[in-house]
Amino acid sequence: MYFVSVGDNNAAVNNVLKFQDGIWLIDKGCSPFFLDLIRRMLSHEGYDEIDPYLADKLDCLLVIGKHADLEQKRKEVRARLLTNVPYYVHNYGFSESLARAILLEEQGVASLTMIKLITGYVQPGNDTVLYQDFVPVDVDSFKRCLNLYRNVKEIQEGFHKLASHPKWRGFVEHWEELTKIVDLKNKVRADNKMIQKLYQDYVGEHICYDTYANKHKVLK
Repeated sequence: MYFVSVGDNNAAVNNVLKFQDGIWLIDKGCSPFFLDLIRRMLSHEGYDEIDPYLADKLDCLLVIGKHADLEQKRKEVRARLLTNVPYYVHNYGFSESLARAILLEEQGVASLTMIKLITGYVQPGNDTVLYQDFVPVDVDSFKRCLNLYRNVKEIQEGFHKLASHPKWRGFVEHWEELTKIVDLKNKVRADNKMIQKLYQDYVGEHICYDTYANKHKVLK
């Protein structure tokens, strides 16, 4: 792999790009300009599949590669993380399902905030969630929260705790309605953009928030 079109930017690109086991890892410090440049170059070379799971677990901004290489890396990463489940069970008192959710599943800042507010646990080094409370502002982030709620006993039992936090109160009150919107995609094979709009419209009507300012206010 070589970058014939990068020119004087070659060194800067190399600082945020790493090739490992057949896949490309893009560092979180990558600027939007270089991110766009790297994605276009890698796509031209056939590395066109983005893997959010590996990006989350390898602490990268993006992981890009070919399907077979990404699949193999997923298996290796999951096998390695699985060995840490007993540690979380014995040292934090978590159920195995919560330990597996934290270690093995892809989580976003909203689902990690759920874990923090209900259990008090914050992933080491995750200062973003430590100092701020995030809510699910789109369908994908809500689905991650919904998976936690459905699959982890501690989250179900402690769900009521979220209502004491102003940003989350409206989501707790309208959880069933939001769940029906998200589940609609599987039932009617609806277009994802349509589901996104339904979700955003519902949240906008019942749970007022300013996305750009990252400020959330629950309607009374």
